[in-house]
Amino acid sequence: MDEPVDAVRAIMANPRFQALVAERRRLSWSLTIIMFLVYFGFILLVAFNKTDGGIISQRVGGGTTSIAILAGIGILIFTFLLNGLYILIANSKFDRMTAELRQEVGR
Repeated sequence: MDEPVDAVRAIMANPRFQALVAERRRLSWSLTIIMFLVYFGFILLVAFNKTDGGIISQRVGGGTTSIAILAGIGILIFTFLLNGLYILIANSKFDRMTAELRQEVGR
């Protein structure tokens, strides 16, 4: 009855598992901090640069689109790129580390 519990404890005590968890946590927090800096940087730029002469309110070309709209679209694209980076790392490094761990514990 305690066999599954013992297997989980063995995996959690494994240095490879601990390294995997640490790597995933480090990457997740790094990408989260980057995204917060970009997003809140944009919000602060909009909040404190409201005047008509501010760079964020300048019109692009002769139309009605401002630099703020383009920056917002840029943030969305940046978000997708960060997501793609996470997927790339997860599919290569984390999957390899998981496979090595499974092979070591025999599952």
